[in-house]
Amino acid sequence: MSPPLRALFLLALGLGLSGTLNPKDPNTCSFWESFTTTTKESHSRPFSLLPSEPCDRPWESPHTCPRPTVVYRTVYRQVVKTEHRMRLQCCRGFYESSGACVPLCARECVHGRCVAPNQCQCVQDWRGDDCSSACALGVWGPQCDKPCNCGNSSSCDPKSGACSCPSGLRPPHCFRPCSPGRYGPACQFSCQCHGAPCDPQTGACLCPPERTGPSCEVSCSQDSVGFSCPSTPPCQNGGVFQASRGSCSCPPGWMGTICSLPCPEGFYGPNCSQECRCHNGGLCDRFTGQCHCAPGYTGDRCREECPVGRFGQDCAETCDCATGARCFPANGACLCEHGFTGDRCAERLCPDGLYGLSCQMPCTCDPEHSLK
Repeated sequence: MSPPLRALFLLALGLGLSGTLNPKDPNTCSFWESFTTTTKESHSRPFSLLPSEPCDRPWESPHTCPRPTVVYRTVYRQVVKTEHRMRLQCCRGFYESSGACVPLCARECVHGRCVAPNQCQCVQDWRGDDCSSACALGVWGPQCDKPCNCGNSSSCDPKSGACSCPSGLRPPHCFRPCSPGRYGPACQFSCQCHGAPCDPQTGACLCPPERTGPSCEVSCSQDSVGFSCPSTPPCQNGGVFQASRGSCSCPPGWMGTICSLPCPEGFYGPNCSQECRCHNGGLCDRFTGQCHCAPGYTGDRCREECPVGRFGQDCAETCDCATGARCFPANGACLCEHGFTGDRCAERLCPDGLYGLSCQMPCTCDPEHSLK
């Protein structure tokens, strides 16, 4: 490859030109780019055509003097216009490699691979955010010589020693169970029982003798022997009990043995088995998987920047910028082109006849000719 071609190739690679990206790649996002074009515009101008013979004695007979004739002539001027075009780039958290957008981990996955933005999948016997620690469970530190100060056989982070409490135990050290009325990982969920406590691990309701059902919502009949309760499956939130498995098949948005755990962030659907694919800060609905886009973005996966002239949540707001300027898609702030300033980009920075970043470029216009 010749030096000029090599330099051009390296420049294109450094700029990340979108021509090599596949728009069907789920990790490819679009954005709007401004560019300028120079065109010639025509318009008509009036000119006065003086009479060929002068009027020698206008004071004697002014009405006989020939009058100037007004004619129109087409003139041209050079106009610089700002236009916009859609370009492609890898979504936030991804980078281009061989024409595809692959996840980016800010820290190298030493003994593993990057499977999602800043998320490593470690090979066996390696731990930590970057898969660089060979510490066994129960110890941490650079030399793996510090015991985890975590109760109930809980593990800890091999670098920081922070405890990872299993469901039902309260952070930071996992010594105490969840307080009454709470359950789940880090005790973050509230029991869904009608006036009854729940199991701190699973959220299963611990019903009193006179009530039964997944949420203690079914009343039991009473006879001389005591309360007689109907047989009810333990599944919460509409789950269907699978006797062969001894657990529940959960509806969209729920997981766990009795469907008491909401889907963690990034997952949705039945048993939380589907992975969300929302970009640019969009949040995934844990029931349907639909993306709720952050302000400034749209599309089924929030891959598209708001069209030019629109901004805000669901791109529902209209920009209020001077002609030729576009606005920041998140909040509507005007993005001024070189040579303009102000809240609406309506104020010129350069004096008449000059333009450019430092106002050093003279405007070039075709000369206008008049009739004599």
